[in-house]
Amino acid sequence: MTKVVYQKKGSGGKGRNARVRLLVGAGLLVCAAAAALLWFVSSGESGVDEPRPARVAKARIKHGDGRARDAVQSVLDKNKNKLGKDKSGRKSDKPRPLADEFASFSPADRALAQAVQAAWDADDFEAVVEAADKALGSANPDVREGAVTALGWFGAKALPMLTSLMADPDENVSETAINEWELALSDVNDLDLQVEIATAAMSTVDNRDALEMIVTEITAHDDEIKVINSLIDIMESGNSVGAEIAREEYEGLTGEEWTSVEDAEAWLRENYVPTDEEGERRVAEMKQAEAERTGGEREADLPVDEPEGDE
Repeated sequence: MTKVVYQKKGSGGKGRNARVRLLVGAGLLVCAAAAALLWFVSSGESGVDEPRPARVAKARIKHGDGRARDAVQSVLDKNKNKLGKDKSGRKSDKPRPLADEFASFSPADRALAQAVQAAWDADDFEAVVEAADKALGSANPDVREGAVTALGWFGAKALPMLTSLMADPDENVSETAINEWELALSDVNDLDLQVEIATAAMSTVDNRDALEMIVTEITAHDDEIKVINSLIDIMESGNSVGAEIAREEYEGLTGEEWTSVEDAEAWLRENYVPTDEEGERRVAEMKQAEAERTGGEREADLPVDEPEGDE
């Protein structure tokens, strides 16, 4: 006779369902752990520096904003005759990357860095620009910093790209760009052109550290009229960070609180009345700067003292 084992109605089904749920839950935990391990390895934490798409996009957005680059390039294009000769150094003086530095890069980054280095070794500026444009899209800041250093080697003609690179999201890269920009500006022999380049940069760059360096290049000029006109242009540029720094310098130079362009021009007319040929030239510059700011819509005549003649 077969023994029948009785149980409470429905209890056997619940027991089986509980065991099934337990097994499914354990399986899900294993899958989650495997997925986490896969992400950990692919994200580069394993020691392999693979590009991270999100960071690459961020870097490209920063470097893709061509306002700063175009503003400085426009100044250089208008003043080609004032630029000094290129001061590229000897190849033996170029800082060479350590062999293990490239070896630590991912294959993609290594190819980018080697392309920059090859163009640099060939002293081919256009090739460096082309290779640097690609390298600056890398998520690896070491690759971008190498591109900045290579560009800086070529002096003044690299100023447009270096201007935009001062906004790099990595502090070391942006600091290198700031230092290279300052050195490249010193290759420009014409001091008036230096101020014009610095004014264009301050009107577009939003990196405060860079702006505080650039403004010193403007205020170092010994012609206060040119300095004040440049500061006015920056305050009217729409670049809020640059305008703030320019306003501080303007108020320090004039001892007057910044209120408007009209008041600033009135202050200039009151405090800089020409008494000689040099004064005439400086007032002519004031008139030109005022006319450019107003688009020629307003007469910019300034009072001129007539020299006293012998009666």
